[in-house]
Amino acid sequence: MYAISIRQPWLWGICRGGKDVENRANKKGPSVAMATFNKTDRRILLHASSTWEGDEAHARVRRHSPIDPGTSGSPRSDTAWFGDSGFVATAWFGGVHVAEDCYDPATDRFCSPWADRNAAHLHLRDVQVFHTPVAYRGSLGMFEVTDTHVLAQIQRQAA
Repeated sequence: MYAISIRQPWLWGICRGGKDVENRANKKGPSVAMATFNKTDRRILLHASSTWEGDEAHARVRRHSPIDPGTSGSPRSDTAWFGDSGFVATAWFGGVHVAEDCYDPATDRFCSPWADRNAAHLHLRDVQVFHTPVAYRGSLGMFEVTDTHVLAQIQRQAA
């Protein structure tokens, strides 16, 4: 199963705040790995990075989310486990494109209010948050999880 590691508070925004686009660096369009993965829609694992993105990111999540994400640097108590590194959810990966492909100059808007300029936009939907995170060390970019013990733990929660 494929996974993507996402920093906080962005992952909280995806799991609790309605964030439907994960932005990634766009040096020359979607990476080869992303483009290969993009050939078919599928569920992916969402991995909580142990890194906090910062106060500016938190302010943006607070601005766009219909739910209050709590104090910067410390997610709300009902989501405190989001600070641990590990798998916290699955989502349907609906594709990836570069910002230039969805920009509408007439409205000065992109495919989502969460979408950034000069980024690749990964579309996520139908997020299923786990009751308990599954500890796992993440990796940069999209990565494949093959550990059968970890996958069994995830399967029990995703059912």
